[in-house]
Amino acid sequence: LYSTGRCVFQDRRDIEAVFHSLINILIKDEKERRPLLEKKGFVENLDCHDDVVEAFDTICIDMNKYDYALKYVYLLNNLCTKFNDSAKIIEAMQTTCSKTSPRFL
Repeated sequence: LYSTGRCVFQDRRDIEAVFHSLINILIKDEKERRPLLEKKGFVENLDCHDDVVEAFDTICIDMNKYDYALKYVYLLNNLCTKFNDSAKIIEAMQTTCSKTSPRFL
């Protein structure tokens, strides 16, 4: 039981790290990153949101297997609100998630 709990805890830390890495690639300035990490706004660009969530699920982490990642979907929405450019976000995802463990897919 301890081993399983430790694995779940490690998975959660790794999932958080993927989201933070994605944001760090797109936004270099820490002062710009902070509001993005703290704000949970409305979906303003549904097309971008749908594109990046689907891409994240395919490229980075299968959210059906690792539902903990759903906790951070608001970050993808915030990126869409900030950049309004799903291609730019998905390109950063490909860079970030090429280093992600294949166990998440």
